[in-house]
Amino acid sequence: MDIPWRAALLIMAGVFVVFLIAKMLPVGRAKRGNGLDLASAKAKIREAKTDRARAEALCDAGAASMGQPFGATRAAAYFLRAMRASPAWAGSVEKATSTLAPKRARLLEKILWRRLSATPWDSAHGEVVRALVTGLSTVSKRGRGHAAQAEVFERLLAGEALSLPGKGS
Repeated sequence: MDIPWRAALLIMAGVFVVFLIAKMLPVGRAKRGNGLDLASAKAKIREAKTDRARAEALCDAGAASMGQPFGATRAAAYFLRAMRASPAWAGSVEKATSTLAPKRARLLEKILWRRLSATPWDSAHGEVVRALVTGLSTVSKRGRGHAAQAEVFERLLAGEALSLPGKGS
């Protein structure tokens, strides 16, 4: 039984149209709930009164945007904004590390190096510096060929003679 080429072409076009309709429907996004989480996090960002509350809302938006299209890039932008909004709060660095490290380690590494270079190494920012170095250590442990970097970061974190800000001071 031979199928004429025009009939095969029409069947394939129909399958393609059904595929496009299935991809365009918002059913998949509603199941995940990330669209609603992201919208509520954006509302919290607008309503935040303090820098710390704004940074927490930005972190929530970053975590919620991971399931969206281009989510990792959007999440990285939210986490960077959170780190800038409250530069002395280490929670934003920790949340960025836990959210981005499993899927986008290279992007996280760029963010952490950028923030480490811009963060002052004084006692007020000591916990943030420690969180940044810990995040870089985590990323280095996961990356191939970064074992030496991970060891250096572990030595920095454990070293008493170096006295990173925030440890005991």
